[in-house]
Amino acid sequence: HRGLLQPIGVWKENDDYYLAYGNRRLKAIKNLGWTKLKVNDDVKIKSEKLDLFSFLETNTAENIHRKDILPVELGKICSRFQDIGMSISEIATKLNIPITRVKDCILIYRNVPEEYSGLIGTHNRNTPRKGKIPPTISKKILQHSWLSAPKKRGLFKLAKEKDLTVIEIELMIDLIYRGLSIEEAFNKYKQYIVFSPKFIFDKNKLE
Repeated sequence: HRGLLQPIGVWKENDDYYLAYGNRRLKAIKNLGWTKLKVNDDVKIKSEKLDLFSFLETNTAENIHRKDILPVELGKICSRFQDIGMSISEIATKLNIPITRVKDCILIYRNVPEEYSGLIGTHNRNTPRKGKIPPTISKKILQHSWLSAPKKRGLFKLAKEKDLTVIEIELMIDLIYRGLSIEEAFNKYKQYIVFSPKFIFDKNKLE
């Protein structure tokens, strides 16, 4: 074979090898049916086992600036750095990303219902969302601590199925706060929705 552009890394412990970095490349070469790797060209053998910090640092450097990295993936990385004692600001500096992005991704990773976590991602406003949920909508739902878990799950379901915007989700949450169920809030919202070049709603009309 022609070899990898970037080798994967492993360390040896007794008679076994453990992956240090390059998980996506390893999956790709397995899918291609490769059965052999050339030492130094395709795989680098580390002299010793990586500690947790080094493992996170190495893998983060490889993945953090991928255009397709999902908020839940970044949130998992940031949470692991938190677990070893790093502050939000230290993580932001380490990863060279804004503090707000660190906070948002941790919020999404720790709180979005599992069945929707993989659907949280960015999308081009000029193309259909195709079932994806923008991070801004996830934040809007999660920041209301008074919402019960079933109601949050219901809002995520609606956001996915109906392609609701942040403003529409905000209106739904306002209706739920007034005592309506998810279904009642959605039906009420549909009665008063106004479409124009700019979405407008008057909360007073929803009394």
